[in-house]
Amino acid sequence: VVSTQSTGDIMRSLGQSWKTLPAGRKAVYERKALVEAKKYDNFFKNASLQLLFEAEDRKEKKYLLKRFEELGRLPKKPPVSGYALFISRQKGNPRLSAPENLKLFAQKYQRLSEFEKTGLSEEVTLMKERYETRMHELLNP
Repeated sequence: VVSTQSTGDIMRSLGQSWKTLPAGRKAVYERKALVEAKKYDNFFKNASLQLLFEAEDRKEKKYLLKRFEELGRLPKKPPVSGYALFISRQKGNPRLSAPENLKLFAQKYQRLSEFEKTGLSEEVTLMKERYETRMHELLNP
């Protein structure tokens, strides 16, 4: 039997059904979901990094890199520039929107001396070198 409903319609219908499901029935599915999530995490905790080489496409490889990184199996990728490092270290004002905070950070960065900007760039270079060395060690045992 072929459904004429779109995926979005099916998802909305399931969402409505979930909202009306009694707590006891929801608990059964929530427990199953927890068990499956633990299995999924354990798979990535124990999986060989060789999976990265076996990935069929860029999206799959990017997802695997992210998962291994989240679990601490791979080092965190360094920022792309001194500016990106500077931005990552800033604390935003919660009363401002993200674009407004970014504008303030950019203005702060512009006020840095060339010496400070060079220091950030050199720090990023060192971070990238450490990252590349560690990745090489992990992926070429």
